[in-house]
Amino acid sequence: MGTLITNVGLKKLAEATVENPLVITHFAVGDGGGEAINPSEYMENLVNEKYRDFINDKYSNANNTTIECVLRANAPITEGFYIRELGIYDESGDLIAVSNTPEQYRPATESGITTE
Repeated sequence: MGTLITNVGLKKLAEATVENPLVITHFAVGDGGGEAINPSEYMENLVNEKYRDFINDKYSNANNTTIECVLRANAPITEGFYIRELGIYDESGDLIAVSNTPEQYRPATESGITTE
């Protein structure tokens, strides 16, 4: 499993300043089109996005930044799917980083089943 910053993300990070920061706002998950993905710096979108939401929390220290992405139990998901990919997006909607994730089933909201 791994996370990769995209070429767009690298460019935006290089151009970011205190006055003009890179603002991360959203995350998305997808099913990888039915199989695990190999993240690429050339990716502009997830292979098969299934759900997008706001970032829950962000915090930094001197050595790293943590971005918290929580898929809410009551998220409006109409059809269950296997999460295999995750993307982090900025306020312009550009894919900044992409990750393949351990496969985890996300049931439809109306099923009444939740996962943690």
